[in-house]
Amino acid sequence: MYSNYNDIFINGGYIASTYTTLAAWQGTGRDTNSYDIFPQFADSLSDLHILIADSLHNHGNPTYAPPIDFDGEYRDSLPDIGADEIFPSLNLDVSLLQINPNFDTCSARPTWKLSFLIQPAPQIP
Repeated sequence: MYSNYNDIFINGGYIASTYTTLAAWQGTGRDTNSYDIFPQFADSLSDLHILIADSLHNHGNPTYAPPIDFDGEYRDSLPDIGADEIFPSLNLDVSLLQINPNFDTCSARPTWKLSFLIQPAPQIP
């Protein structure tokens, strides 16, 4: 069995094991890229999504991580360790150059489709 890129956190120590720490286990050549970190869940009783500040963010391996996380979200190119992929909010500093409205009358329900042309905002020294 191959095991690596995991969070092997055990609250209170490794009971009934030859290896009492993750470092001792890693000394055998196993789980060399794994962590022993208490995962920071949004709410440990009702919401098991991990928080962006968690040290497990972007520490997975795309070769071994499933392409979709436990709640159906696609993983990015550098996946997070665990069942949940974190998507940080974006803080974009852009300038809006143009809004292109397009009224689609070809579908059964006519709808507005909007596209935007943006560019990076100028940097002020």
